[in-house]
Amino acid sequence: MLIKDYMAKIGKYRAHIMGFCILDVLIGHSDMIFRLGPLSYLTKLLWVIDIFFFMTGLGAYHSLSKNPSLLPFYKRRFMRVYPCYLPVILIYVIPIFVYAIRFSPELLLRNIQEFLGNLFLMGWFAGLDNQFNWYIQALMVFYLVAPPMVLLVKHFEGSSKKLAGLLLFFCVTQVCFFGSGFLVAYARTIAFVMGIIAADLAVRNKNFKLNVPLMLILWVIGNGLAYYLHSMPTELGMKYGFSWYPGLIIIPGMMLILSWVFEFCSKHKALAWVSSAFSVLGQYSLEIYIVNVLGYDLLARCEISSMINSLPNYLIRNAVWFVIAIALGIISIIYGKFIHKLLARKKTA
Repeated sequence: MLIKDYMAKIGKYRAHIMGFCILDVLIGHSDMIFRLGPLSYLTKLLWVIDIFFFMTGLGAYHSLSKNPSLLPFYKRRFMRVYPCYLPVILIYVIPIFVYAIRFSPELLLRNIQEFLGNLFLMGWFAGLDNQFNWYIQALMVFYLVAPPMVLLVKHFEGSSKKLAGLLLFFCVTQVCFFGSGFLVAYARTIAFVMGIIAADLAVRNKNFKLNVPLMLILWVIGNGLAYYLHSMPTELGMKYGFSWYPGLIIIPGMMLILSWVFEFCSKHKALAWVSSAFSVLGQYSLEIYIVNVLGYDLLARCEISSMINSLPNYLIRNAVWFVIAIALGIISIIYGKFIHKLLARKKTA
């Protein structure tokens, strides 16, 4: 398969693929318990985050290729994240401030610092407590470094040695973050750079051929390895990246398989709703992620999570969490539509 055809197919079903990933995140963030190993693995695919960062690199390359001006690029990224992020952050931090004012006034200054860390998306990297989520802060850093990274990849002019050297640099430097909580973000630089390189190759060398059988073999091997490592202690997997590194050889084949599946669904009327549903999930994936994190956090603060988890029957427990996951998904989409309408009105005003 020519890389231009591969990237065209991925681009066509980009929203659907992201919809698959965010659905797994939505279920994985809940406290559902799956006693069957394969089912437990499928609902906690940590490498789906790598697909998001791959898409981030892909999107950044095409956006900067159309308009290399930095200010418009950063403005577009800012407007993609902040309008849906800021209201949620206020809901997240207000209870913290209320608690500090009522019970621990001496913590108020610290809470202001933590709020600014959330507001300016620097708190997680600064090691502050009460940070909303690592992914959002890491995403903005990736947006920040996207222009020089795209420029560097373009400067290499498709040189396989230089591009391999760039990927090797980010692979080797992972060791510097072993044992650190920041590894969860730095590890994703590989997928991010892979996305930029793939986009550049598709534009620069349209006749570059991809070995589809090899991609599918790597997909099988990667999933087998990820499934085996899934059983190791979570702390060990997170400290050394074992929980997500297999995804680097999974995602090329995974995205192709998903595009085949959604292409098949879209061509058959009986399954067209599947394609449409995943497309909507992907379109509002950022809103779903943000509301999902807030929702589960509020449930934990109100001790509702512990009440649900104390139910004696795990099937009933899972059913409750499943309903909550669906409810959060619906709320997220409504919220996303509302934000999008406000932005549309602002543009036309």
